[in-house]
Amino acid sequence: NRTIIANFERTVNQYEVTILSSNTEYGTVDEATLSIPYGTTYQVKGNDLVFSNGARVTATPASSDAQYTYTFTGWSESSGTITGEETITAEFERSTNSYTVTFYDENRSTVLASQYAEYGTAVEYTGSTPTKPADNTYTYTFSHWETAEGEEYDISSETITGDISVYAQYT
Repeated sequence: NRTIIANFERTVNQYEVTILSSNTEYGTVDEATLSIPYGTTYQVKGNDLVFSNGARVTATPASSDAQYTYTFTGWSESSGTITGEETITAEFERSTNSYTVTFYDENRSTVLASQYAEYGTAVEYTGSTPTKPADNTYTYTFSHWETAEGEEYDISSETITGDISVYAQYT
C-alpha cells in the first residue's frame, strides 16, 4: 500500500492596474502600470492614489508658466477594491492666466482704472478720456499711454503677458 498526497499552493491573482493622465501636456503620473494583488483596496489622499499593499502613484500637474496654470482635479476613481484589470485616470486641467492692467494719471499717483485681461489678449481702456487741467501757458490733450520705462504702449494692439501699469501722457 502506498499513500500519495497531492500538495497544492494557493496564490493570490495579480491584476494589471493601468494609470493614465487625462492629458500628458497638463500633468503626469509617476507610474504607468502596477501589478496589484486581488482584493487590494485603494483610496485617494491628495494627489496620491494609495493602495493597501503599499503601492502609491502620484499625479503631478505641469509647471505653470506666464500663459497657463495647470491643476490636478482628481482621480477618475476615488476608492475601490482590485478584482480584475482596471484603469484609473489622473484628471488635469489648464486655465489661462489673467493679469491686472492699471491705468494711472501722468503723475503716477492716481489710479484711473484697473482691469483684468487674459494672457495674449489686448485691453481696451473703458474709462473716460484722461484729462489734465490747463495752466496759464498750455492746454493739455491726452495723447497716449506709456509704460514705466517711458515707452509708448498701444493698449489696443499690445497683448498682455503679465501685470502692467500704464501712465497717461499729454500733448
